Amino acid sequence: MPGKHAYRNRRSNGWYDSPPNKGLRGVGRVYAGWGLSQPFYMQELWRDMGYSSLEDFLVAFWEGFFLPKDANNLSTPSSSMTT
Repeated sequence: MPGKHAYRNRRSNGWYDSPPNKGLRGVGRVYAGWGLSQPFYMQELWRDMGYSSLEDFLVAFWEGFFLPKDANNLSTPSSSMTT
């Protein structure tokens, strides 16, 4: 059975054998800026959730949210991609 499809991995025609964790962590970091407001971060409200630092929050909350996801469910192929 072939691995999961990941359109960004062109070397293996879009399939991967293990999750692209570096990319999933990156999605979590980018989404952190969209998912919550500036005041949430400025007022350090993540501390009220039990996190000891902003880095701790970003790793445990946002990266932890995206790491179990299938990368193919988070991607949108561009119009220049071929099938």
